[in-house]
Amino acid sequence: MTFATQIQAVAVGWLIYQIKKDPLYLGLIGLTEAVPAIGLALLAGWIVDRGRPLRIYRRAVLFEALSACILWLVCANLLKIHTDLEVALIFFSAFLTGTARAFLAPSQFSILPLTVERSQLGQATAWNTSLNQIAALSGPALGGFLYALIGGAGTFFVIMLTLLLARMAAAAIRSGNERRAPDPEKPPLIEALLSGVRFVFASQIILGAMALDMFGVLFGGANALFPIFADLFSRGPIGLGMLRAAMPIGSFLMGWFLIRVSISRFSGKIMLLAFVGFGACMVGFGISGSFYLSLGLLVLTGMCDSISMVTRQTILQLSTPPEMRGRVASVSAIFIGSSNEIGAFESGIAAKFLGTRPSVVFGGLMTLLVVAITWVKAPKLRKVELSRL
Repeated sequence: MTFATQIQAVAVGWLIYQIKKDPLYLGLIGLTEAVPAIGLALLAGWIVDRGRPLRIYRRAVLFEALSACILWLVCANLLKIHTDLEVALIFFSAFLTGTARAFLAPSQFSILPLTVERSQLGQATAWNTSLNQIAALSGPALGGFLYALIGGAGTFFVIMLTLLLARMAAAAIRSGNERRAPDPEKPPLIEALLSGVRFVFASQIILGAMALDMFGVLFGGANALFPIFADLFSRGPIGLGMLRAAMPIGSFLMGWFLIRVSISRFSGKIMLLAFVGFGACMVGFGISGSFYLSLGLLVLTGMCDSISMVTRQTILQLSTPPEMRGRVASVSAIFIGSSNEIGAFESGIAAKFLGTRPSVVFGGLMTLLVVAITWVKAPKLRKVELSRL
């Protein structure tokens, strides 16, 4: 699934930029995906906690396949419609993807503890992150090559088939008991939806980790602008695929290291320092005039991001009771998962008014400021050690 959605992210960005030639539309695509991902997150978490996470996950993958099918119909020109309607369908496809993501995050989060022992969650999270990064690494690169080789219609057809294969793979997953014990109190719906929010806000460690990552990605992420950088470097869709693949390469390499070396001590400080590296690398990427230097800086950015992902997910898994996992994961999706899309919107706006390179430098500097504030305002996060959770 990750493999297919990463290809789609590259292809959609290139498609909308080819049509409109306006960085604002790159941001609007991200915003359109973020709206349902945020708006449905709490409801999705509650549904996952009351239902069967694996079944919900399988259905969400089918929603992703439907999104890809719409994009294939648009690019293949099978609908014979005006360009404005094609753009509207592209945005509708992004909305469907965001809807699927609202349910994917809590269901995935809830499935992992059903398949491994509690003592293995740290390593399992590192494995999960690394294997996802293999897909995230190969997806963007192949997406660029596919778009250059077989065009948009062929690329989206491949994405659709890959998502259907993902659904077949999900059917083969076997996990522990998915049935939830009935809630004897049966609180009102709003009360149940907000319980995850209250749980997160009651923990400085969980809240601080989520907020740090949200604001870091919000300001520091520049993925939405990669089509413009590929154009600036005269590299076309292949260069775009390479730029999109660079961060997953770094994340995969660091994830593979973390499988063998657990960050059980000084975990909070290491995570904060990783964010310093993230922000500094994005500043360098913004001012770099070399395509290959930019790729190298993005690889380093991905390595820093991997430290954050593994540490944060392990904190969440070890700190969340089983009956709350779906709702806590939904809050995490609001804080972190959708920050990529909102960050894409921020990047598009900033690039529109500041220019492409200055907007990336500004985002990197803001990330460093966020780390400094978190260091001061969240001392429990700074001092946390996974070995003591």
